[in-house]
Amino acid sequence: MIRNNEMSRVYEDETAVSARPVIAFLMTLVVLFLFVWIGTAHAEHFFGLNSTWYEPVPTTATAVTDSASYVDRLRRNSPVISAAAYDWTVPVFYAKADTPTITVSLSYSVPTGWDTVPIPDEALPDMNAERCAGQYTDGHMVVVSADRHWAWDFYQASKCNGVWHAAWTRRWDLTTDGVNQPYDGEGSCRVAKVPLLQGLITYNEVVNEGAINHAIAFATWSNAASTGWYPTYTSTVESADDTDPWANILGMRYQLDPAFNCETTGWNNFNKIVCRALQKYGMIYVENAGPYNNAIYAENLVNKPVSWDGIITQSIAIPWDKMRIVAPVYPTTTTVTPTPTPTPTPTADTTAPTAPSGLTAVVISSSRIDLSWGAATDNVGVTGYKVYRNNTAVATATALNYSDLNLSPSTAYQYTVSAIDAAGNESAKSGQVSVTTVAAGQVVLPAPTIIDNGAAGTSFTGTWEVSGATGFYGANSVWARDGATYTWSFTPAVSGSYQVSMWWTQWSSRSTTVPVDITSATGTARVTINQLQNGGKWNLLGTYTLTAGVKYTVKITSQPGPTSTCADAVQFAAVAANAAPVAVIDSITPASATAGQSVTFTGHGTDSDGKVTGYNWRSSVNGQLSTSASFSTTGLSVGTHTIYFKVQDDKGAWSPEVSLSLTVAAAVQTEIIVDNGAAGTSSTGSWGVSSATGFYGANSLWSRDGATYTWKASLPASGKYQVYMWWTAYSSRATSIPVSIAASTGTQSVTVNQQLNGSKWNSLGTFTFDAAKGGSVTLTAATGSTISSCADAVRFVAVP
Repeated sequence: MIRNNEMSRVYEDETAVSARPVIAFLMTLVVLFLFVWIGTAHAEHFFGLNSTWYEPVPTTATAVTDSASYVDRLRRNSPVISAAAYDWTVPVFYAKADTPTITVSLSYSVPTGWDTVPIPDEALPDMNAERCAGQYTDGHMVVVSADRHWAWDFYQASKCNGVWHAAWTRRWDLTTDGVNQPYDGEGSCRVAKVPLLQGLITYNEVVNEGAINHAIAFATWSNAASTGWYPTYTSTVESADDTDPWANILGMRYQLDPAFNCETTGWNNFNKIVCRALQKYGMIYVENAGPYNNAIYAENLVNKPVSWDGIITQSIAIPWDKMRIVAPVYPTTTTVTPTPTPTPTPTADTTAPTAPSGLTAVVISSSRIDLSWGAATDNVGVTGYKVYRNNTAVATATALNYSDLNLSPSTAYQYTVSAIDAAGNESAKSGQVSVTTVAAGQVVLPAPTIIDNGAAGTSFTGTWEVSGATGFYGANSVWARDGATYTWSFTPAVSGSYQVSMWWTQWSSRSTTVPVDITSATGTARVTINQLQNGGKWNLLGTYTLTAGVKYTVKITSQPGPTSTCADAVQFAAVAANAAPVAVIDSITPASATAGQSVTFTGHGTDSDGKVTGYNWRSSVNGQLSTSASFSTTGLSVGTHTIYFKVQDDKGAWSPEVSLSLTVAAAVQTEIIVDNGAAGTSSTGSWGVSSATGFYGANSLWSRDGATYTWKASLPASGKYQVYMWWTAYSSRATSIPVSIAASTGTQSVTVNQQLNGSKWNSLGTFTFDAAKGGSVTLTAATGSTISSCADAVRFVAVP
């Protein structure tokens, strides 16, 4: 609320503002086998695979009663979801098999054995908690044993003079569910009494795997019940912790609408990965957090060899109105075994989307026009929008905006847009707009946008009162303290660089260290301002890159009393600047490959105010690949690659990276040769080395009178194989020698004449084999004192 009562005061007081907790208990997610001694990366499933955290939201799930009201409460707490990945989060360390166990000095008693822990030398709690220096923080830390059977959660952990201390520890059995374990009131965990490991986003998932395959843990400002894990949804507040009827209940599971398009232009890869996980698995409320915060948990990497810098976007650009609560929430008394989701029977989609609305066109330069429009709807889901210039389709966009480039100066153009769905149904076209590009060399910038306090596009938390200070912009300015926030939201019509400025009023109690968070196309930046200076005028906060059609925010957070913080007005002014180029991956051929196969990469870039001069390709598995627009390579490792591509313009600016997925499978062995004397051979009777020439490998063998020789091969897969035999010719060779082939359909026999076709592969026929049993061929030497039979080599060739 806003009150006007300051004129009678000598200073701005805090009597109308309730105290807010300052410390944010944001404990974070974790885990990835980062360290060199770990070896290979492990899947991020720390508990048994029957854990409910790994079960996808059923495809039949729907929103529960009152879902919208709970979602709105979260939106009122904070306009966005943030990623807690730095302070107040949890680092995870892995103890090798030979890591010695130590006894941790605990402030509180625990069950026998819990305090005996294998702690590696590099272990360091969050925020570097150090008891010797008198620093008391959350001091969270997780240690996972080498066999991954146990994990220890620590609270207020520290290492002083070589001795480990902690307030509590809790040991978890990683072979179980991690939710259903009985909790005895001891140890460290989340408010919901689940382990710190559950639901954590890890570096390995984001950077190497490109997918989060479990539900995500999240926290918000306060909850309706601060003890326990509530197994069923209810609209009744469980305790008096928060009297708001829509305060969240521990265990609630939120899901992002599966129809939402996670590939929205302008999002970085982290946002997209989180978006897809929120659709498939959702996020589960496990913890209360700092003032007015909605945060998902990611592993603390501050003390690790890698960093989240440049990967995590602090603000997750996912709209709250697409989130919903789904049921059931997980049970606490029985183990949940995931039920496979049946594959639905596909039905033909013949319904076209609705036509897009509100098409606008803005002239940016002599060669560029920016378009934006309102979303269309569809019975299944809109997958893209066709852009028509002068009644000819020129592009397909996945976002609600498009920049038409390489146009002619001083030329009129007409535009319409249609929507398409996955079945290829196309809507009617939008209304037509006509615009004309400016003359060559002329630059068009939109007028500055000023958002005053109280205007459309503003929101706040806490209590803000009208200030008695002079020099305000517009009608007045407002003030607050103790963590209250004020937010200005702006959606530009034109992409480009914007100078962001703020106006405030001075007062004797103003804070000199006020944090202001500005979101942009590159993430969230924090600027600290001194409101005892430069009041009553525009103060530049910086220049930021903004994308047309995307909402950005400027948020000021009031500081603790007795100081005060002012919120007045914010200005966004477009400036002429070098526009970043745009990268396009044309093709990766083949779309999936086998190890050693040549893969060709082709891409290009466009630049609205210059030309593209540089290229860069990289792989999430192999790293740097090439600096050419197109290239081929046979050196890709086996695995799932995220291929990233970016371009550089003639002014040195790089484009945002674009990416595609490429799977490289291990090469399948199609030919198996078993020579005499090799592994898999056996014999009966007496076999001597033959003096005949033209043998395969080192030599050939001979025998007579019923002696047998058997070749057995391990086959890579069940199926059909053509079987060949190699022998050497000799004057005494028999002309009718029996050979038996043990196939999956039974033993089959053929007869060979070893007087003919020596020193070459001779086909015995095509047979079906079971890979579990392998392929077996047996030759029986012909009977007779003057004839001989040769045993040399056998070959199996897979038949496609």
